[in-house]
Amino acid sequence: MRGRKRTPLESKRVIGTIRPDRLNPGAPVPEPELPRAPDWLPKRACEIFGVLTTRLDLQRIASKSHTEMLAMAALRLCEVEQYTEVLETEGVTYEAETKVGGIMLRARPEAALRSEALRHAHALLAEFGLSPATVSKVTVRKDDNRSAAQKYFTA
Repeated sequence: MRGRKRTPLESKRVIGTIRPDRLNPGAPVPEPELPRAPDWLPKRACEIFGVLTTRLDLQRIASKSHTEMLAMAALRLCEVEQYTEVLETEGVTYEAETKVGGIMLRARPEAALRSEALRHAHALLAEFGLSPATVSKVTVRKDDNRSAAQKYFTA
């Protein structure tokens, strides 16, 4: 069993729990620009990507450095929508014939696929503080005219 996950530096800075004696002076600094959806991302996933980026920008933790992680989260949430649509249309089970000619109900593969996509999306969103447990720890400061990204990345 592993211990608790480390809190990302960005979250500590926003929450206000950052301690200079625990900083890694050689840690890379995330790029301050807002992320843009990659070209390979499907249209609906791009829309979700935009929503996630807006939420992170409001929390002042959006960064171009997080593009790929946001793209994965958006893609997984898009898959959740697709699997849910199939399950709502077709139902969660289907009839299959047994070897002896009987009929049995089986779970649709989309149910397991959706469950896995939900688990993965939840883990990715939690990494960004986009869960009820982590969002309450974020404090938004409105003390100057810089953009959210600029305020975050310039302590």
